Amino acid sequence: MQNLDADDLRIQQTKNALLPNLSLIGNYTSTGRGGVFIPRTQTLTPSQIAAGLVPTTATPIPGGFSDALSQLFGFGFSSYQFGLRLNFPLKSRAASADLADAVVRKKSDTLALRSTQQQIRLNVLNASTNLESSVEAVKLAKVSLDFAQKNLDAANKKYELGTGLQLDVTNAQDRVVSAESLVVQNQIRLRKNLINLVVTTGTLLEDRNIVVQ
Repeated sequence: MQNLDADDLRIQQTKNALLPNLSLIGNYTSTGRGGVFIPRTQTLTPSQIAAGLVPTTATPIPGGFSDALSQLFGFGFSSYQFGLRLNFPLKSRAASADLADAVVRKKSDTLALRSTQQQIRLNVLNASTNLESSVEAVKLAKVSLDFAQKNLDAANKKYELGTGLQLDVTNAQDRVVSAESLVVQNQIRLRKNLINLVVTTGTLLEDRNIVVQ
C-alpha cells in the first residue's frame, strides 16, 4: 500500500514535468564600497584640458574595509531585481518516458498487492481447514481409544472366565497403547495448527498479551 502511495506521487510529479512552469524571480543585493577617495577642487574647461592642465586636488580621504562593511550592512548601495520566467515543454520525450515508467510501476505494484492478498487469504483458509481437521481427528482418536479400552475390558473378563486367551488380552493392550499414542499425536498436531492459524492471521501477540513498543 505504501508503494502504491509512492507511485501516485511519482505519477503526479512526472505529469507536472509535462506542464508549463511559470516562476517569479526576485533578487536583492546590497553593496559596500571601500577605498581612498580623492576629491577634486577645481573643474577645468574643455580648452584647459586640451591644453594639458591638471586640476588641483584636495587632501585624500582615507577609507578601507570598515567603510565597505558599514555601507554593506547600512544598505546604502542596494539594488532590486524582479522578473518572470516561463518554461513551456515541447515534446519532452524524457518526461513522457518517466510518466510511462511510473504508470507501469504502479500497475506492477497493484498486481503484487493483489497477489499478496490472495496468498494471505489462501494461507488463512488452509490454516483454518487444518485446524478443523485436527479437531475432528482428536475426537475420532478419543472414540478409538474408548473402543480399545472397552475391548480390553472384554478380553480381561473372558480371560478371567476361562473363555479367552492371554494373547487376546495382550493384543487388546497393544491396541489401547496405540490408541493413546494416536490421541497424543493428534493433540500435538491440533496445537501446532492452532499456532499456525494465529500466526497466519497476525493475532499471535494479542493472544499472548504481548505489546511491542
